[in-house]
Order: sequence, then structure tokens, then C-alpha cells
Amino acid sequence: MPKPTIMIVAGERSGDVYGAGLARALSAHLDGLELFGCGGESLREAGADTVVNAHDISLAGITEVFRGIPRVYRAYHRLLKEVELRKPELAILIDFPDFNLRLARKLKQHGVPSLFR
Repeated sequence: MPKPTIMIVAGERSGDVYGAGLARALSAHLDGLELFGCGGESLREAGADTVVNAHDISLAGITEVFRGIPRVYRAYHRLLKEVELRKPELAILIDFPDFNLRLARKLKQHGVPSLFR
């Protein structure tokens, strides 16, 4: 039986902390759970494979947004590539609506249900 796989995407510090607590709780109840996605130190410490570092896509200020667009674009496509490879049963998208709601639409096309908080 394949191990359960869940994607967690948290692009902000508060979401990273919240996601880490959720990751720990899920791991305690689901043997062999594989967690991957986007996050920071807290999610990594909770056992998630953060294929995208949240710091790379967290932007503030108009000039930073314009300079950061290529990084965000790469991160978005990196996550979608991982979805194709790992085929998660669920995606949990925490805050970061500009990024996560767009990602949710694409996940739906891949047949991956998502929860947005």
C-alpha cells in the first residue's frame, strides 16, 4: 500500500508555524505520511520536505514584488512539478491567497483536492 502524501503550502511565517503544528498532528496519526510543499523552518522541523522555501516567495513593497516575480513563477512551477511526481491525495494551502488560490485552481486540474485556510 502506498504511503499517504499531503502537500502543504505556507508562504508566510504565521502559516509556517500553523502548518508545522498540523504536520506534526497528521504525522502522529498517519503512519508513513509524506509531507512536501512550501514553507520555512517550522515546517522543515516538523518533517515536511520544503521543495520551495517560503522566504523565496514572500514579497513586500512594490519594487520587491516586481523583482520577485520570476522567483514566484519558478516556485509555482516547481510545486506543480512535484505534484505530478508525488501525486498527493490532498493539498493544504495556508493563507497567502494571491499564490495559493491560483495554485488551487491548477491543483483541481490535476485532480488534487485542496483545503484553503
